[in-house]
Amino acid sequence: MWRWFATRYEDPQFATPHDGQGDDVFTDGGPFRADEVLHERFDRCVAPEVVQALGADVQADVGNDWALRRLDKSGG
Repeated sequence: MWRWFATRYEDPQFATPHDGQGDDVFTDGGPFRADEVLHERFDRCVAPEVVQALGADVQADVGNDWALRRLDKSGG
């Protein structure tokens, strides 16, 4: 689950421009809430408490707001 998430989303601190106050400016429809994204993708095939645990770990590291990862031409 982490690999799936990390290949699609990244820390907005490094992925987004910032406004005059230093706040993230999401240009691709974000912020994407990690807990919502993970539950939407995995609740049908993984126990929700397992998804919730990963969501809590992700939030502890970066927070709940994530930016969409931009893929290069090769898809990576």
